[in-house]
Amino acid sequence: MTPKLQPFVAGPSGGPWLPLPAADDVFCCLGDERSYHRRDQAYRAVLESDVTPIAHSAAAGGCRRFVLVAPMAAFLQLAGTGRGFTSTAEATTAALGFETIVFVRPTENDRKREGTWLQRAAAAWIGTLAHYLTPQQLQPVTSKTVAAAVVGAPWKLGPGIHVIGAENLQAAAAM
Repeated sequence: MTPKLQPFVAGPSGGPWLPLPAADDVFCCLGDERSYHRRDQAYRAVLESDVTPIAHSAAAGGCRRFVLVAPMAAFLQLAGTGRGFTSTAEATTAALGFETIVFVRPTENDRKREGTWLQRAAAAWIGTLAHYLTPQQLQPVTSKTVAAAVVGAPWKLGPGIHVIGAENLQAAAAM
């Protein structure tokens, strides 16, 4: 049985985080990019600086499981950087005493949408080159694959602190 997820909007963009309601699970997805067509203007972009207040609010509300989706560049994942804590926000979250914490690190998409046409063209060319140099298991995956890995992870992995890197996302989605 798949539990029903109920989104909760915690505060206006750039404003303070309100106390989260009592919940067993909290899913936090980092991202600062906005849709070119502005379809996501109604949603608050969660930045890395927001993770600690969200985690504190979740812990105060009695949350048992905390999932943080934090995209990371492929070259950092190749270097093994994503296997432990990558920020003080993650270390602080781990110290709050959640039963289960899952850090999910999909490969971030490196497409540049800003700058002059020459800067965008150069970024596209470098992105194409990087695509062929990046191992297949570290290629960016669809949001559907990330969601499949994230939603079931806290229950399937059990208590403790877990990291799902880009190389393990496909397997986690199939669990």
